[in-house]
Amino acid sequence: QSKLNKSAPGEKISVFVYMKDQADLPALFPSAGKNPTNDEVDAMMQYLRDFASKHQQGILEQLKSYGNEVVDLTPFWIANELSFKAPARIIRAIASRADVDIVEEERIFTIPPYEVSPAPSEVKGIEWHVTIVQADKCWNAGYAGQGIVVGNIDTGVYKDHPCFGGRWRQTNGWYDAVGGQPNPYDDNGHGTHTMGIICGGDGFGPFVDDIGVAPGANFIMAKGLDVNGSGSQTQLTNCLTWMANTGRPHVLSNSWGSTSTTSTAFWAACATCRSAGIRILFSIGNSGPNPNTAGTPGNYPIVMGVGSTDQADGISSFSSRGPAPNQSPWNVTSNWDRPDWNRTKPDISAPGAGIRSASNTGSGYVFMSGTSMASPN
Repeated sequence: QSKLNKSAPGEKISVFVYMKDQADLPALFPSAGKNPTNDEVDAMMQYLRDFASKHQQGILEQLKSYGNEVVDLTPFWIANELSFKAPARIIRAIASRADVDIVEEERIFTIPPYEVSPAPSEVKGIEWHVTIVQADKCWNAGYAGQGIVVGNIDTGVYKDHPCFGGRWRQTNGWYDAVGGQPNPYDDNGHGTHTMGIICGGDGFGPFVDDIGVAPGANFIMAKGLDVNGSGSQTQLTNCLTWMANTGRPHVLSNSWGSTSTTSTAFWAACATCRSAGIRILFSIGNSGPNPNTAGTPGNYPIVMGVGSTDQADGISSFSSRGPAPNQSPWNVTSNWDRPDWNRTKPDISAPGAGIRSASNTGSGYVFMSGTSMASPN
């Protein structure tokens, strides 16, 4: 309301609209969230398309009737919502519709602040963050991520870094919501670093520099964050849609979010990914050490929020703390993954302070610190 009241005549404001009716996939598809087959996920995605088409018909017709006063109109189907840019009077007219739940200014989401410093170009052996989570013991037991596809929504990836060993999945392996480029790139470096932590190196193979916890996994990437590490809600929702519909990884890591502790901006989209059988992780944020600082979407009970630890296995001072908000939908027990969750955040903590991983140029490496580095661990 404040933004609308202060806007100049004719000034266009970017907004996100959440419709009242939302699809309930678990109620309709018994396999939702339980390792569904590709055919079952196809059926879910088609149901969502049909649901959105039916429930958005009236509002889209109204918005199109305003002509060029409404721009950047983007309807979504991963959740029943849409975004557009328009003057205040049109936004108020849309907000008054009986089928509209919430209208809010479109949010910009960013990588939590993080530190970067140069790192040695080659360190023979396994990085400390890999051994402290005992990933190397998993490799000894034969589990290095073989057959698993890990997705990452970030600033992109320099897929040709030698640490990746050609394990980028070429088919349905890249989506660029920022620049629309057909091939992977990373104009910031954050995405290459997080992907290196996920699967850089080759375990006990001939590559001497093991920076990743799952060196047997293949990976895919969606670029939802720009050169400055920022992405609009529209761009990031498009990335989540691509992951659920096209990429379909087994696990999806997200090292971005908001310092807002009560935003449900991505709740419905995350719920769809979960129904599609994707396990979703989010960094919890770098707003610690005070309590009640766990950011969104990492503090949702339907995702795994990851905090940061240091080399001494203590909690990093910057790592955001819980609990999650004592309000709906957080305190609705049917949303909890386990009955004893009780708003506990983060769900798990992993190394995030002084992590050495791949840079986005050549074959170099850099140190970074932040919960961004903890989520991929």
